[in-house]
Amino acid sequence: MSARLLGPAEALDRLAASPDPHAGYLAALLAEGTEAYVANAPAALHVLDAGGALLPVTVPRAGPPPADPSYVVSPHAHFVRYSVEELHKLQNRPAEVLLRGLVGGVGAGLRGIDRVALVNNYLLSTNLWPPLAAGAVADARDALVAGFPDHAVAFRSVDAHGQPGLVAALRAAGFRLVPARQVWYQDVEAAAGLRRVRKDLRRLARHDWHLADVTAADARRVAELYGMLYLDKYSRLNPQLTVRFFERAIGEGWLTFRGFARPGGCLDAVLGYVVRTTGAGRTMTQTVFGFDTALPLRLGLYSLLSAQVFVEARERGLVVHRSAGAGAFKAARGAVAVPEFLAVFDRHLPLRRRMPWAVLAAVGTHVGLPILRRYGL
Repeated sequence: MSARLLGPAEALDRLAASPDPHAGYLAALLAEGTEAYVANAPAALHVLDAGGALLPVTVPRAGPPPADPSYVVSPHAHFVRYSVEELHKLQNRPAEVLLRGLVGGVGAGLRGIDRVALVNNYLLSTNLWPPLAAGAVADARDALVAGFPDHAVAFRSVDAHGQPGLVAALRAAGFRLVPARQVWYQDVEAAAGLRRVRKDLRRLARHDWHLADVTAADARRVAELYGMLYLDKYSRLNPQLTVRFFERAIGEGWLTFRGFARPGGCLDAVLGYVVRTTGAGRTMTQTVFGFDTALPLRLGLYSLLSAQVFVEARERGLVVHRSAGAGAFKAARGAVAVPEFLAVFDRHLPLRRRMPWAVLAAVGTHVGLPILRRYGL
């Protein structure tokens, strides 16, 4: 078998020698616990060697859950609570009422889906996949079923654009694809001539802020800016990244950070991204976006950050995985929508444990995805 779960000591040794940009982060999670870095993500972290690729695996930790468990460790929070929070974006009151009842009814029977081993789970909104060796998926399935026989096994952040070979391997290995959300990919060269992109780049060239160095001393401000957008404006179910996360992510280069500040002032906007080779090519995704939401919207700080992502990607020849949300904004800038899945293996579980996943896959395929496409979410 080319896949196996590593013990903690071996995992730390392997991570210390790994060139993976996330390796230091995973070592920190192992050493200090997940909640030191993502406050609402209580989980036990394991490391899977999948044919040489080191993948984080999270399983639920015993004890009472937080008031706002992050969807990155709780499928129930993702598919039920977060879905209900998002319904207002339809701007269609009858549809919202109907779907609220549907989600509530289905959600009552889905409590057990949180008993799951989540693979490639960095506790972040988007997880880029490294290339996997042939046969690694089936071997990983067998190793995880043996290690967690009472849990479903699920691969996070799977889409056919970024990992076409992975999707085919998961299907062949007996996984069911449960629609999770719609994500957006941008080819920056193809998008360069679009009116909205040109406008964003002009704003980037003329704005009142300057591109500022982001240091570990800025960690508290970066955490504040991230929280203003992801937690206060969007949802408390998003990963609640701690100040310690940002201290080490900045100081140790887990992510590449760019900040914007006015002369003599503190940071008003920040982004943090990671780059990895995927099936789509060298791909970047912005794990951290944040800005001071108390400032007037007309200042266009979100557009400013988006333009900086475009510039960084073009300079480095990267494809941009723009994650989920703000679909109309991203589509106007040439991004293409792609369904993202949670790939679930549950054939080793009794029928009562498999049924919720079957229902979720059916509802997601026949109701969830059509809604996401129609409303550009």
